[in-house]
Amino acid sequence: MWEKTVVKPYTTSLYPTFLKYESKNCPFCQNSIIHKHGKINNIERYKCTSCNKTFTFQKKLNPSDIWKDYSQGKQTYKELSIKYQCSVKTIQRYIDKAPKTALNSPISTYLILLWIPLSLGENLGV
Repeated sequence: MWEKTVVKPYTTSLYPTFLKYESKNCPFCQNSIIHKHGKINNIERYKCTSCNKTFTFQKKLNPSDIWKDYSQGKQTYKELSIKYQCSVKTIQRYIDKAPKTALNSPISTYLILLWIPLSLGENLGV
């Protein structure tokens, strides 16, 4: 009547990575007991039960990556906003705050020429 079926544990190749369980901790005190604390601008907020601080798990932008893509990659504000999933105004603020001089000047390479004068009579077949 009923057949016994074996259920295999899921593999990550069959499921997207967002289905994996990841433990979330408070970024301030590393406490693992946190509670949802509402939404602001469609971003979930959390509250730590230990230190009573509220926070989000939204990914932070790296200003040096944005500046590198803008200056070396020659990308527009709109392209950068799509890439980093934020507004054009946010990208503009990051670029306006960036220093206008190079942070790490490239190591210049020198070509050293060694000139050995030959006497006119040597090795010229004279």
